[in-house]
Amino acid sequence: MEQILSQLVEQIVATSLAEWLAVVLAIAYVLLAARQSAWCWLAALTSTAIYTWLFWQVALPFQSALNLFYMVMAVYGYWQWHHKPGEDKSVQSRSLSWHVLAVFGLTAVAVGLGKLAATQFNSEYLWLDAAINV
Repeated sequence: MEQILSQLVEQIVATSLAEWLAVVLAIAYVLLAARQSAWCWLAALTSTAIYTWLFWQVALPFQSALNLFYMVMAVYGYWQWHHKPGEDKSVQSRSLSWHVLAVFGLTAVAVGLGKLAATQFNSEYLWLDAAINV
């Protein structure tokens, strides 16, 4: 138990100020969204901008791309919040066979992206990065 606590403290100390700021802003986004405050979108945009930069610095291109997408969604969310208030959306569902096909198809896409990225980037986590983001 003492070793676990020691490792936890080491990891906390090793975390950069940018990482802490991104985490705090991500939590702020959730809390502000729960309170239906439009400020949530600024917190989301700033948090994901920091994460985009951090992931690019450690050669995780797909995480960077995913967070870039989240940045665009934060701008879109803000726009939707102010231009289309009160519209209800219906919930849609898909069949089990659709989900199974989607899993196999997306796995193939992840493998393809991993192979492509391996020719362009030098990172030991490219396959995991591709799989997580697909």
